[in-house]
Amino acid sequence: MRPGARDTKAHRAERPADVARGAHLRLGKHMRSRSITRTALVLVFALLMSCAPGANPLAHTAANGPPAGFFLGLWHGAIIWVTLFVSLFDPSVAIYEVRNSGWAYNFGFVIGAACLHGGGAGAAARRLRRNTT
Repeated sequence: MRPGARDTKAHRAERPADVARGAHLRLGKHMRSRSITRTALVLVFALLMSCAPGANPLAHTAANGPPAGFFLGLWHGAIIWVTLFVSLFDPSVAIYEVRNSGWAYNFGFVIGAACLHGGGAGAAARRLRRNTT
């Protein structure tokens, strides 16, 4: 409607029923919530991508002998809680060996941490025992 013009019954009758009931206002709220959701998703994605590890410049290098391999990764994964506790008091102790052989050490570390500390199977077994008794 033009500024200064009167809102008459005839003019209101020409408007679509949805506009007369305020559907255009509801659509605005829906659009705002959708844009907030999209913005939140983009921010979460950016946060997760910023936590992605970069290349290890010390991989495949060794200071005193060959780099750590699969079995040393398996051992480091198995003793991760002990190493974490010790690293709180001794800054020279690290949880993860940065001078490693690459995927073999990483695989051993994950297997050692998951298998020797229960992994998902421990929780599943507890749930199964609880449901059967």
